[in-house]
Amino acid sequence: MGKNAVFDIRKITKVYRTGDVAVHALRGASARLYEGEISVMLGPSGSGKSTFLNIVGGLDKATDGQVMFDGTDITNATDGELTSFRRRRFPLVVKYVPIKSRSHRLKSMQPKLGPKRKKRPQKSPHAAPAGRAPRRGSRASRTTTTSGSR
Repeated sequence: MGKNAVFDIRKITKVYRTGDVAVHALRGASARLYEGEISVMLGPSGSGKSTFLNIVGGLDKATDGQVMFDGTDITNATDGELTSFRRRRFPLVVKYVPIKSRSHRLKSMQPKLGPKRKKRPQKSPHAAPAGRAPRRGSRASRTTTTSGSR
């Protein structure tokens, strides 16, 4: 005798309507998911992966088809029943990851090399090198004072 599917999804469709425009997000998607198995869903952007997961997770309702969870049909469940389902039977963690520019992703992957160094102040062309007194007649000699006298 085989295992029972935890999820048995049969020919679900999802159509979003705006006025006269109908967008078919899913067209007859089916799957059986078994306890202890790892499943992967691959597809290009816009192929319905998120819509499928939202319906299976009870966050959205299919336009047509059937979603069974552990022998219970959740296809036509009310919003309150779906909330209870998510709380007690199938808690979801949804993480939104915004798409960032390629340069931002590359910059965030670069190793951090410590705090940024402050730029050294530029020396005046008239300043004396360290350890030497300013030349007589230079601007530095006119502005430098020692012990209050010139």
